[in-house]
Amino acid sequence: MISVIMPVFNVAEFLDEAIQSVLNQTYRDFEFLIIDDGSTDLSPDICDKYEKIDQRIQVIHKQNRGLSDSRNVGINMAKGEYLTFIDSDDTITRDYLEKLHTEILKSEADMVVGSVSIINEKGVQQELTKYWRKTLKPGLYNRNEYLTAYYNKRQAHAVVAWGKLYKSEIFNHIRFQNGKLNEDEYILYDLLAEVTLISVIEDRIYNYRQRSNSIVWNIANGRNKAAFSRYLSFCILRLKFLVEHPNVFSQDNIRLCVDDTLEKCVQLSLLGETYDKKHILTILEEITTEYGEKSISNKAKCLATNVFFAHLYLNYRKTKRLAKSFLKG
Repeated sequence: MISVIMPVFNVAEFLDEAIQSVLNQTYRDFEFLIIDDGSTDLSPDICDKYEKIDQRIQVIHKQNRGLSDSRNVGINMAKGEYLTFIDSDDTITRDYLEKLHTEILKSEADMVVGSVSIINEKGVQQELTKYWRKTLKPGLYNRNEYLTAYYNKRQAHAVVAWGKLYKSEIFNHIRFQNGKLNEDEYILYDLLAEVTLISVIEDRIYNYRQRSNSIVWNIANGRNKAAFSRYLSFCILRLKFLVEHPNVFSQDNIRLCVDDTLEKCVQLSLLGETYDKKHILTILEEITTEYGEKSISNKAKCLATNVFFAHLYLNYRKTKRLAKSFLKG
């Protein structure tokens, strides 16, 4: 059986379509856990309406504590051998569960990743390349191969929680962290430390609704400076996580993570916040001190240099000293 977990918060406009896409599945052996996170619109009534219609649905109404808490409630209640997360403003194709379930049995993977269609606010399907540089190639990956593909391809779907089928046992000791920005990517590294094999399929079976007021959208487009700054802090945490698990993650992925972190530094520096510029200098110094030259690629050194040249007026002496530490050798 598959446990389908759908957190809900004030999405009455899209909720009927989201729930119906689950109920219309060709694969029928599932339980449907709908977690209402203290919605104040008509969402609770819509959830209750469907609970009366289909016995596979169980609705939980709770106090508002955020997306991560809602997903954790679903994980705690799940009885299925497998589980999947679906956001309540998105939809899935009729064969979503069937294709993921068939693949996880055939490949014996711990996690199966489906492809995605992006739907704009007008309901029109968009080209993937408008949002993501490339997509992950179908096939089997180990954890390091998957992480390398993510860093190289910048495919956002690789790190989100939705659109995937997991063996439930992966979550025996893992939960989403409350109050975190980009909570999906926070948990990704914990999950990768638990899995052995990941299967990626090319079928576009998840319909992701891209809304212009979402936090992730604002980060990607540099519109939310505070959110982007917090995301950069997360980049440092994920780098430390990789370094603290040397028997799990490869040195190549540590270097790629450093590259990606410094690239975020460059992006943040372009937003023009003085506080953030000082924060960047601190981050770069930490990377040099903690991980040393061996973890810093030539690409990372070039990125770091770009930051320094852009901010020489901040503190020339400190900048020169830090730049030398990156460029020596």
